[in-house]
Amino acid sequence: MKSLLGKLGVVLIGLIIFTCAEVWGAEWVFVGDYYNFRLYYDAQSISRPSKDIVQITAKSEESEEYKKQHRHLESYEIILLQFNCKEKRFRSLSHKEYSKDGEFIKDYECPDGWLIIIPILDYIEGLYKAVCK
Repeated sequence: MKSLLGKLGVVLIGLIIFTCAEVWGAEWVFVGDYYNFRLYYDAQSISRPSKDIVQITAKSEESEEYKKQHRHLESYEIILLQFNCKEKRFRSLSHKEYSKDGEFIKDYECPDGWLIIIPILDYIEGLYKAVCK
């Protein structure tokens, strides 16, 4: 019985490491400071599912100033985005919030369809310029 539990424990630890490896191995590239947060994208996550489509994983975290003012809110978000570089549009495929310790907090609902990048969304435009070269 002990050996079965030991093997099960090893398999469980392996699964946890495997599922978290992408975030741990991320190569976060700073995009800029926007309002109350800092924005990054994972250079290793960039993929091109089709000719004009770029898919990336982005991370936003509260700015240092915002953290000082709202200590209890320290968290970050991991967002899976697709950009249509030709049409200058984007969409969120996944949007999850985590505590500063990496514990899952919330899964946000993503709107269907493509959204247009407009000047008000300068943080999205910063990502667009970084990955749609």
